[in-house]
Amino acid sequence: MLESPYFNQNESCLTLFLFLKKEILEEGKTLSRKDVFDYLYPSKKKRDSSLSVQMSRLFAFAQEVLVQEQLRLRPETWNYLLLKGLGEKGDADTIQQIGEKSLQKLNSSPKKSREDFQNDYLINQLLYDLLVTTTRTKQQKPEKVVEALDNFYLIHRLHLTYEILNVQQILARELPQMYIDPMLDFCKSISTDAAPLIQMNLLAVLLVAEPNEGQHFENFLALLSSDSEAITNEELHSLYTIAANYCIQQIIKGDRSFYEELLQIYQRMIDEKVLFITKFIPPAQFKNVVSLACQLGKYEWAQNFLAEYKQFLNPEIRKLNSDYYQATIHFYKKEYEQARELLIQTESMEVFFEIGRKFFLLKIYYELKEDIALYQLIDSFLSFIRKNNLLSTALKKSYLNFAKILKLLSDYRNEQKSKQLQKVSDKLDGYQQVSDKRWLMAKIVELENG
Repeated sequence: MLESPYFNQNESCLTLFLFLKKEILEEGKTLSRKDVFDYLYPSKKKRDSSLSVQMSRLFAFAQEVLVQEQLRLRPETWNYLLLKGLGEKGDADTIQQIGEKSLQKLNSSPKKSREDFQNDYLINQLLYDLLVTTTRTKQQKPEKVVEALDNFYLIHRLHLTYEILNVQQILARELPQMYIDPMLDFCKSISTDAAPLIQMNLLAVLLVAEPNEGQHFENFLALLSSDSEAITNEELHSLYTIAANYCIQQIIKGDRSFYEELLQIYQRMIDEKVLFITKFIPPAQFKNVVSLACQLGKYEWAQNFLAEYKQFLNPEIRKLNSDYYQATIHFYKKEYEQARELLIQTESMEVFFEIGRKFFLLKIYYELKEDIALYQLIDSFLSFIRKNNLLSTALKKSYLNFAKILKLLSDYRNEQKSKQLQKVSDKLDGYQQVSDKRWLMAKIVELENG
């Protein structure tokens, strides 16, 4: 685009791009604004706003390229915008020709996404609006628009209902039933021969609305298995994530059988190449997979996964996160010294990464009986959590209670007063919110058994 006189008639903008591309992307240099200004305007003695203007233009080109890339990935969205442009020109013949082909392609597509339902409605509505007043033998039927609107509304409303219910459950936040009850009633009226994607999103809603009905989860997995070929990778990733979230909720409730189920879901995502749909694997998801495998004692599986998939981590954080995941494996294998050495070297400015790192170190210092380091870290951890505004009140309380109990356990280990240990146990039982309560309980049992 920058080299095209149609899009760009500013030579300085192209010069700036080529310079940045060479110096930063190809040679890995770090440039200051002065470096760039002096290169672009060597004859100017005093810096002015010229560089800012060129950078703004270059940023606008970058935005244009991103939009064009997205349109190439979404041909039906491209066609819809084309139809709107043709409508402004009054070209009814071409509108009907392209519109009907687009609808035919959408209806015959072997894989469906929520976006397909949206485009189906938008193109139907556009054709009807533009052609209803013309004197044509073949008119766009209004019932087609209604049917497309119903499907479009249904698939998006189901997904949004799932999100509302999920937020209500995870954050323990009460939401108005007026948003939920009508949709649940409507869900029960949907025929079982609806499109697979609609059926799966219906079951996703029921997974959260009726969590004690185990048949919903079995039906969800069965449908996901039998109809995965009819759904785009992006939708598959979303649906598998819903299944994973259900497993996690059951684990939180104390059903350990879902650990194995959750790992199987991650394995299916790996096999079907939908573990991640962006350019890189989200660090939190990578961490979940490694931690889960380790908790099941599948250390070799976790090590192989790390070795194979760390290349899909963002290069900017790859080394940092790879060391963290390796430390995770060492920790669960009780190789505490190796885990400690890696974690000490992986300090980060990212809040949730740093919380996880400190959390692991607290456990490691306790296991290694390094009490001085443990007490120092507990103090800094408590301060870190209290001052952090990104954490919810419930999450803060959970971390703070963990650190307090851990300090009491370390105190007891040094003093060996049996009554004090019972008080710690009672205190832990009384906490409704405490991180990794199961691990703390295991430490109490160890102390009880000497």
